[in-house]
Amino acid sequence: MGVVRSLVIAFAMYSKIPMPKVEWKKENMRFVLCFLPLVGAVLGLLWYLLFRLLIYIGAGTTARACLLTALPILLSGGIHVDGYMDTMDARNSWGSREKKLMILEDSHIGAFSVIMTIVYYLLMLASVSEVNAEYALIAAFGFAYARSLTGTAMVYMPGNKREGMAYTFTEASDKPKVRIALLVSNVLWSAMMIIVSPYAGFAAVAAGALWALIFCRKMEREFGGLSGDLCGCLILELELVFAAVAAAASLIMI
Repeated sequence: MGVVRSLVIAFAMYSKIPMPKVEWKKENMRFVLCFLPLVGAVLGLLWYLLFRLLIYIGAGTTARACLLTALPILLSGGIHVDGYMDTMDARNSWGSREKKLMILEDSHIGAFSVIMTIVYYLLMLASVSEVNAEYALIAAFGFAYARSLTGTAMVYMPGNKREGMAYTFTEASDKPKVRIALLVSNVLWSAMMIIVSPYAGFAAVAAGALWALIFCRKMEREFGGLSGDLCGCLILELELVFAAVAAAASLIMI
């Protein structure tokens, strides 16, 4: 039952999909991070179904791009967007580690968070608008792979504070089992992308893994480790990476 409760908590925390109530105690959170990629898989499935529906009814490029960009925000409740915005404010302060951590914890948004969020979604709209039916699955699988890479980073990297939901889930995790599950998940979603298209899929897998590695190294240097906000930022950035690769593949027809 602990595994089922971890599944419920994962969806309750990281999506707006209705879930039964479960007590958030340590033994019920041992495998929450194992199910983070599954949350992404459900989001990706719904994203792909909407993509196919919009193609079927002949929706225009602008409408298709806007709806497909909005869907993940609505399904996740914007939890990762919040982390992205806080991270953009902190990183663009160019201050000391202490100042960045202070800004990261500040609930107010600054100019840089707004500017960079606008830039992010302009890039996402541009990418999604160019994705065709042949490579849409790469973008769809990217929702799961982004969360799989992020979960892996969470259980291998140090945190920058001893509080918050990311710290709670990480500390409550049965780390040996969670690490194995997430490594298997990384292999699975990498394979799914490569099956869609050997070249485009490999490009997406490599780009995602490299982006995650560089991001984690930078966060460790700038913030001393990961936090929930930084993990949310990583998920959003990886989703853009996979959408951009799918768009590039659609344009050059790899």
